[in-house]
Amino acid sequence: MISMRDFVKSVYKRITEDETFRKLFEVPSVKKEIMDMIRAYVITILVQKYKIVTGGTYFDTPEQVAKKTETFKQKIVSLNEELNSI
Repeated sequence: MISMRDFVKSVYKRITEDETFRKLFEVPSVKKEIMDMIRAYVITILVQKYKIVTGGTYFDTPEQVAKKTETFKQKIVSLNEELNSI
């Protein structure tokens, strides 16, 4: 699995350096706005990945819920650390 550091750096590089990307999408020029956009993008991915399933045949066990919740929190902390280091 790719580290949060490598993922955030690749997204940041794509947004700031890829001319084709910048032509296709409206990208803010202020660094804080870019960081906020990356944060929102990554959090959206994390929410989907660590979503807790509460019903149906494949519902999460209490152990899985605890693990998903803890992993999600760790990923958010890691995301914030990486964004602050750019």
